[in-house]
Amino acid sequence: MKYAKIKRFRKIHRFLGLFIGIQFLFWTISGLYFSWTDIDKIHGDHYKKETEPLAFDSSALLPSSLDSLAFDVHQLRLVRVGKNPFFGSTIRF
Repeated sequence: MKYAKIKRFRKIHRFLGLFIGIQFLFWTISGLYFSWTDIDKIHGDHYKKETEPLAFDSSALLPSSLDSLAFDVHQLRLVRVGKNPFFGSTIRF
């Protein structure tokens, strides 16, 4: 009975060692890749595109429509989501 327990623990220890060893191997390979590769390529800087500034149309905002709100608009800004402009705001109740 004692020998069967030891044999089972050895088997578990062997599989855990294999599992952890594979993780350390992948960790080492990925670390070497990221240390040898250009940091700008890793950050994805070559995918960034310059965007043109958004034009703000003051006629789109009517002060009377903001006065009827039940909360105070603290900050209003024009942001781009994809290719479409949207108004983003910070509100206080």
